[in-house]
Amino acid sequence: MARTGESATFLGPAGRLHVIDLPLPPGLAEQEAAGTLKRIDPAVLAGVQAPAELKRPAVNADKATWLAYAMAVDDTLTEADADTITKADLIERYGAR
Repeated sequence: MARTGESATFLGPAGRLHVIDLPLPPGLAEQEAAGTLKRIDPAVLAGVQAPAELKRPAVNADKATWLAYAMAVDDTLTEADADTITKADLIERYGAR
């Protein structure tokens, strides 16, 4: 499989960010199709690194941190949701202990 010189940012199942060359190798393509590896827009995260160990963010953490956490724990959350969901909504949905 020939590489295109392009890469994309992905959020892995452990909540870590990965920059991976495109096209994805078959195993990673299967993970993306299954939803365990999510392609994300790096601008959405605004330079925030996902935590090494998946922990609920502090209430005063910024929206990008809450979004990274929510995407790591909820397979149904998409990048499109990032434009419509507020930080308060993220805390309400994913902040319960």
